[in-house]
Amino acid sequence: MFSIKNISIIIIFGFLNLLHLESFGESIDSDDIQNKINKFKREGKYNEAILFILDFLESDQSRSFQTEYYSKIELGNLLWIIGQFEECLYLLNRIENDLLDLDEPLLKGRLNQEFAQLYNQLGLSELVLLHNKNAIDYVELEPDSPTKQIRINYYNFTRSKFFEKLGMYDSAYFYSSKVFGLNENNYYELGYLLTHFTLYKPNRDSADFFYNKTIERISLDKDPVNTRFWLMVAAGRYDLDRGNFESAKNHAELAEQLATTLDRFPIYETSYNLFLDYYKRVGDEKGVFNYLEKINDLRYRKLSINSFKLTNETASRLKVYLAKIPVEDNSIYRFWIIFISLVSGMMIIYIFIVKNKGKQKLRNLEEDVKNIADEKSQLERRVADGLNDLLLSAQNNDPSFLAKFQEIYEELWEKLEDIEPKLSIDELKLCAMLYLNFSSKEISSYTFVQHKTIQMKKYRLRKKLGVNPNTDLYDWVKNL
Repeated sequence: MFSIKNISIIIIFGFLNLLHLESFGESIDSDDIQNKINKFKREGKYNEAILFILDFLESDQSRSFQTEYYSKIELGNLLWIIGQFEECLYLLNRIENDLLDLDEPLLKGRLNQEFAQLYNQLGLSELVLLHNKNAIDYVELEPDSPTKQIRINYYNFTRSKFFEKLGMYDSAYFYSSKVFGLNENNYYELGYLLTHFTLYKPNRDSADFFYNKTIERISLDKDPVNTRFWLMVAAGRYDLDRGNFESAKNHAELAEQLATTLDRFPIYETSYNLFLDYYKRVGDEKGVFNYLEKINDLRYRKLSINSFKLTNETASRLKVYLAKIPVEDNSIYRFWIIFISLVSGMMIIYIFIVKNKGKQKLRNLEEDVKNIADEKSQLERRVADGLNDLLLSAQNNDPSFLAKFQEIYEELWEKLEDIEPKLSIDELKLCAMLYLNFSSKEISSYTFVQHKTIQMKKYRLRKKLGVNPNTDLYDWVKNL
């Protein structure tokens, strides 16, 4: 017998499920699906995103063929993002089989792009480029529409990134410039072109041109956060290459602020590397160590995300859903599953090794920084002690003063001899005391010579060294 309490719970649960199914509405389309999933992605709610798609696919909601398969492809996208490579490959292969004989260029283009992204995660570069090219070919077959060009640009943009990753910068530039040339409103490519001509294929005129356009675009402050981030990074890299360190730091700071808003690992890593490069260029060891530590911590956190665990509910429902998909000939699929399993196992071993090496490197770096700081401190103390001893020798008119000065300021001594090899010992001693900033009165007191005599010696020294009468003798000696 059911109690009233149990019956109430069943009714409420059923009502909530009904509301959940009705929440899709009657007119849901691909854009609705995309907007909802993008919101989940921005918030890092991958379990919720997968459940949302499964709810939609398993509901009785009427929908078009395109919307249904677009949702399936979106599910594949989520699976490779969270590292579920076997499940992703299984699903994408089934979708490919279903679309094989159909005239669906939009869906086939999107599907091939997800194949390319999956293989990119696995380091299979030939398959990456093959499927990305297929995606570009399919989108060209689409009927003209406002979104067609957006997809063409996006697929070409990712192709340039794939080539960049392979170090094929000419090919990367070809596809980047293709996007930029097609439509100057594609400002996400502007930053790439600036970086290309600054770092990969240095060309000062082209870099200057794209830098000016980048700064102009940044000043408008009307692009999406992601676009503004990459423009800031590109501008910062250019500034570092030109030695404009103040401007570089400003762009790096703004990029890091935008990275916090975007809250994605590749974005954080890029902004940290920009600051790391800045601190290396300006010779700030503490800054270098700080950002190396940040990058190392970020990579450890990224490893934990890459081993993203689905909740029991999501994993169970996904398994059931995938099991319902018929498999006709799974021999090829099994080959790829075995291959991916091996790759995944190797990645886990590699990650473990890298993680331990990273920790050791960080410890070594911390120790090196400490040793450098200790050596610097000791050196500063020795210099301070040596300078104090030198000053004391001068004040006591010690015969060893000139020898000590020559030992400490050897380069200055050589330059004086180059200018006038016939300087007397008294003249060299006067130069040394001027360099140490002793006044005429102090020199007179320390050397037991009248003040008037010191003034006359300075006049003769100026004439002998050819120092302009309008130039301060103290400044002239120090500038040597």
